[in-house]
Amino acid sequence: MYSSSEYGIVNEEQKYHSGPLTKLCSIIIIIIIIIIIIIIIIIIIIIIIIIIVVVVVVIIIIIIIIINIISSSSSSGSSNNTIIINNNNNNNNNNNNNNNNNNNKTTTSATTTISTTSTSLTGTTLLA
Repeated sequence: MYSSSEYGIVNEEQKYHSGPLTKLCSIIIIIIIIIIIIIIIIIIIIIIIIIIVVVVVVIIIIIIIIINIISSSSSSGSSNNTIIINNNNNNNNNNNNNNNNNNNKTTTSATTTISTTSTSLTGTTLLA
């Protein structure tokens, strides 16, 4: 039998903590766990921020679409009125041109060309 003085006394604490190297390893493991937890928290915060930004952008796009629909429906009514006013003005111009035809034939052809051009430009503008 060996005596306890030859090999030293090994108590329970020395079995599990065998020196400064084990303490260093446990500290490193704790630091790694803390770093992993911090990284997970940062990733969760980034995901929440991305979700909030996407929701806000979608809401803004929906609001812009609704505003465009409302403005286009209200502007279509006013554009119809504009077309009627422009047609009345063109009719008045044509009547004036016809009255001028009796006075001067050369001026009449030039004026008629201008009024026809303005009519086509007005129609193109309203269609666009």
